[in-house]
Amino acid sequence: MVQRMKKITTGFITTAFGILTVFHTPVYGQEQFDAPIPEIEAFDLVEYVTVGESGTYKSSVEEWCKEKVEYSLAIGSSDNSVLQVNENNEFIAVKEGKVLLIWSYTLSEETTDRLHRKWPNVDFSLPEEVICQTVYVTNNKPVYRLYHPGSGEHLLTTDKNEYRLLYKNGWKAEQSRWLSDQSDTAKLDVHRLYNPNASDHHYTADMQEIAYLLSAGWKDEGVAFHSGTLGGQAVPVYRLYNPNAITGSHHFTASLEECKALQRAGWIFEGIGFNVLPLRTDQADLGITGPEAE
Repeated sequence: MVQRMKKITTGFITTAFGILTVFHTPVYGQEQFDAPIPEIEAFDLVEYVTVGESGTYKSSVEEWCKEKVEYSLAIGSSDNSVLQVNENNEFIAVKEGKVLLIWSYTLSEETTDRLHRKWPNVDFSLPEEVICQTVYVTNNKPVYRLYHPGSGEHLLTTDKNEYRLLYKNGWKAEQSRWLSDQSDTAKLDVHRLYNPNASDHHYTADMQEIAYLLSAGWKDEGVAFHSGTLGGQAVPVYRLYNPNAITGSHHFTASLEECKALQRAGWIFEGIGFNVLPLRTDQADLGITGPEAE
């Protein structure tokens, strides 16, 4: 649908951290300029990185009105002793802590030139605004969750390359859900297993269950993340089962609210699957209790 509009919105900024959807940046034009209005998606400006991780912030190249659009980014860190960012937007996570990234951006010079050649009387300058993103640097690894809208399956991974690849191939990125306990004390390996007949994944640290599933034809894809001992800051991840589903029949969540909602929808509560470290927030509520089996 084509509508008359005062401002045109464009799409994503992607970072090497993972799949981060930032503001659909407004590009201001004349009132008489007609263009389709793209969908504006919600996002959460919070990211988790592991000490030693490095990479580069960069703008994705998009197509808008059959023209390629790219941004020039200027990014600074509130504390370079925690997360260091240089003038080329290259980052390295130095030590545990919390920082704010301060973003400003303009259309790239090449993009501006092309837009002006096609629409010489339109003002494509961006508004002067700054975006702040919270970044937590941790010694542990974030566990990311994705959802496949076709099969209904949720997939868990600490591999950011896998996370980005699946997102590009139609999975819905649900961002990080908890932290994999990387400490040397009392950690358990949570394995990811795959059923080639149902295209389904399952997660367990129970070696007897792993052996049973392997005997039934499942494939062990290795350690997905680590589980710790319940206590201190650790929180439980609840395991639920949907007897009516073939793919995505098991679900794992650290959210008590999500757990109870699935129970009301007919899922069977199977107890605590494993224990993990919660995402670091200033208002983290660690007093979580499990639901009773129904």
